[in-house]
Amino acid sequence: MAATARTLTEVQTPFMTDQPPATTLRSIQGEQETTRQLDLFMPQEDVDLYVDSVDDQILLCRERGRHSFPSAKETGLRFNGGVDEETGLLVRRVMCTCCRLAERVEYWDVKHRGTRVTRCEYVGASVVYHTEHTKDGGLRRYTNKPGHGRMKPKQVKTAVATGMLAGTVSYRDLLKAAKQANDERLGAR
Repeated sequence: MAATARTLTEVQTPFMTDQPPATTLRSIQGEQETTRQLDLFMPQEDVDLYVDSVDDQILLCRERGRHSFPSAKETGLRFNGGVDEETGLLVRRVMCTCCRLAERVEYWDVKHRGTRVTRCEYVGASVVYHTEHTKDGGLRRYTNKPGHGRMKPKQVKTAVATGMLAGTVSYRDLLKAAKQANDERLGAR
């Protein structure tokens, strides 16, 4: 029993550090997971640079964590991608209405009897990202350069908010304005 007793600090995994303390007892899989997790996501400094280099439409999609694709009800069920050669499924392609750089490719299985459609079944979809040349010769892209890791929406929100507030207002003025807005909100009831 004494051999299995450990103090809390020996088994506790650090929350905000890059490396676990040397006294932590971990399996090989756990060590690999820590390394892979650190490499998977982009550091906040790189997210800050990305946010400064893209336009507002891209940031809207990044902050939401998803694109705004129109539904079949909005645009009609128009199969503008033809027929998939391998599967025989009909293909519908729609662009994101916000950033205009992401294209959703949907696959549909249309059942028919004779010449009459009897059922239209959604099979699946994937997203294709495009790049666009701007008038000033730059390149507009949703994805970041390869090899930098993934961005979380929370990281993008943090970078946007930091860019808006950093150096423009004092913390005391910010607290005063927040208290005043809350008082106005409660007084309006």
